[in-house]
Amino acid sequence: MTKTNTLTAGIDTSKAKLDIAIHGRTEHWQVENTPPGWRHLAALLAKEGVTRVGIEATGGYERGVVAHLRSAGSGTARARPSRPVPARQVQAKVRGRR
Repeated sequence: MTKTNTLTAGIDTSKAKLDIAIHGRTEHWQVENTPPGWRHLAALLAKEGVTRVGIEATGGYERGVVAHLRSAGSGTARARPSRPVPARQVQAKVRGRR
């Protein structure tokens, strides 16, 4: 049996910026919530080997970056902050199951 590791990042969303952290690491980043920021983020995630991304859904401010990351090939799932979601449910959604 082959063991695979999936590196996951989490993104906190606001109108002006995105705060990014990679699971199990201490460093974190911040980029503008604009198309140039999304491109920088996609390049950063690819460089770090991240293949799955969880993002906070905040009033629609996440829509552009979600679309950009999905078009770049990242598995991306949204979580609504007003409603706690069990970790298993988020993991299943990121993997493409419901």
